[in-house]
Amino acid sequence: MRGDIYRAQGEFQKAYQTYKGDIEVMGTIRPFHEMAKQQGTTLERALNNYVSMENKLRQDPVAGLDTIVYNLNLTTNDGQRITLRDIAWHVLNQTPEQQELLKNQNKVDAQAQQIGQLHQTVNKLVSGIQQMQYQATFAQTRAQLDRYADAKPRFDELSDLIEREIKLGFTLDQAYARADLLRPATQAAQTRTPPAQTRTAAKSISGAPAGPSNGVARRDKPVGRREAIASAIKRANGSL
Repeated sequence: MRGDIYRAQGEFQKAYQTYKGDIEVMGTIRPFHEMAKQQGTTLERALNNYVSMENKLRQDPVAGLDTIVYNLNLTTNDGQRITLRDIAWHVLNQTPEQQELLKNQNKVDAQAQQIGQLHQTVNKLVSGIQQMQYQATFAQTRAQLDRYADAKPRFDELSDLIEREIKLGFTLDQAYARADLLRPATQAAQTRTPPAQTRTAAKSISGAPAGPSNGVARRDKPVGRREAIASAIKRANGSL
């Protein structure tokens, strides 16, 4: 059972390492993906349009700017479409004070954008550090739980009850003791190994054997139960 758990953990780690890069990249562009959806398009189409527009600006800046203004679909108060020529006329007729005010406003907007990006970077770093800390403490809790379980012969047998009791707020020792009382060893043995008459009857009704062909009573262990118990301990108590 423990080997199956460790093998499953190994496979999960391989999958995590395989898709980690894609997940991290997607995390950086997810806001733009959501923005594209809100605008009724896709991120792929928006990026293609952006690259095409940038190439056009490099080849013919005036034509590129004219296309950008046209796509903005700006209109005057009387419904006339605003062209690049209109914008150029407006800029050329601004006073030096107006131009300085616009320059300062653009600088403030750029700084605000940089601060927003810095906040996002800091939040990602904090989130990554918190995740690393949680994984480290969880691994420590899991290792301590394994040592505790190795000293308790009925731990895996009572694991479902132990997990439930921990979620109710009991410590691991209390949860194990309560589980041992709730499911005594004799009762558990009877549950695992039914009488011969019961096994024969079950076989005659279903037409399939009730247990392995070698006659050894099967003892099922819940896959991942120790991980669930460790998670419950982390949520309830923080550590063993």
